Amino acid sequence: MDDVLTTRTNPARCNGCNACVKVCPMLVLELVDGLARPVPGREDKCFRCGHCVMVCAQDAMRVEGLERSDFVEAQPWGFDADAMGRFLQSRRSVRNFLDRPVDRAVLDRLLEMAATAPMGWPPHTTSAVVVTEKTDIRRLLTVMRTGYAKMDRMTRNVIGRAMFRLIAGKDTWAMLRDYILGLTRDANDLFERTGQDKYLYHAPAVILFTGDRTGLSYDQNAVLVCQNAMLAAHALGLGSTMIGLVPPIVERSRALRERWGIGDNQVVLAAIVVGHPAVKFVRVQRRTLATVRHV
Repeated sequence: MDDVLTTRTNPARCNGCNACVKVCPMLVLELVDGLARPVPGREDKCFRCGHCVMVCAQDAMRVEGLERSDFVEAQPWGFDADAMGRFLQSRRSVRNFLDRPVDRAVLDRLLEMAATAPMGWPPHTTSAVVVTEKTDIRRLLTVMRTGYAKMDRMTRNVIGRAMFRLIAGKDTWAMLRDYILGLTRDANDLFERTGQDKYLYHAPAVILFTGDRTGLSYDQNAVLVCQNAMLAAHALGLGSTMIGLVPPIVERSRALRERWGIGDNQVVLAAIVVGHPAVKFVRVQRRTLATVRHV
């Protein structure tokens, strides 16, 4: 196989429909004498999106670096826009879970669906770390409680506050001061008094999403995958919620990174807790964007 990324056409199958030429975002293909072929000098522009393979009804296209077995026939969605709207509206952030583990096969299915998220540039820059062992989840909770308690202590004096503002920047410091410090202070106090976990909510599974910092759009990619994962959890009858307090702690914990195999080139960008919901929502809430302007 050549080092250059090239799209190949099987002339015996190609019927000249021109769909692959139209869909190629990098203008790698052209139609010559009724057959699709790579444009001379543009083959190295191919970035393996696979769209040419996916639109070819004749199965005439191949892309180096992409396995044919990864492409399957498109299936009907099975729902219309109204059903989609009802599904999206019914998803809620779940923070109450049954004391019941989630089967690994279900978590694997969740991540399989999460991987369908759009990305800035293929292949995926997002990886997932699935934490289900109770000892590991307790370990994460301990590191979070300790880390945020330390941050609270450091910011209780003028010098500490000045350092945090200098290091974090004005906007991040405002978020810490007005939201995170109060939230984690209350969570730590509640845990000490009652044992209630307001960090991970006693969830049976935590999924971390990391991004390869050398990849394009690695941070946006991870957030999109995380969003898909929460939708997939809802479709599978599970509850989930994004926990923004997790990534900063794991990102800075050498012990957790080593324990969970998070490499130096991986940035911890998002995290969700997942489990079987302990309560059922019987109503939905209509939400609207802050503003909508047609210009």
